[in-house]
Amino acid sequence: MTAPKKLTPHPPLLSTGKKKVLVVDNDALILIILSSFHSESHYEVETAENGKQAFTALDDYFDLLLSDLEMPEMGGLYLLESLRKSKNNIFVVTLTGNQEIFVALNALKLGPTIMLLRMKISQRRS
Repeated sequence: MTAPKKLTPHPPLLSTGKKKVLVVDNDALILIILSSFHSESHYEVETAENGKQAFTALDDYFDLLLSDLEMPEMGGLYLLESLRKSKNNIFVVTLTGNQEIFVALNALKLGPTIMLLRMKISQRRS
């Protein structure tokens, strides 16, 4: 009989008691909507406009990463790949307006916890 697997304890909450969320998107409107929603839901929220900024910000501890897949400088797929290579196991929700299945499949191979497809703003107005 093998010994039970020892669980690594979750890092303590901040002194504010709030969970930290990093929202990453190159669309300013999406950043505002998602950060406002999570702030009103009592999360501490930081934002980044691309994967490069997000990867740097992730030197700090976050409970959740909400990231777009298609962004300039460093896209969400490369961000996910970089996180997994660095052994960062943050809970990830990816957002994308790209409706092509191979994009979603490539992202899921890199381990986001949840994948959400969204319509582009131009599609919503039609």
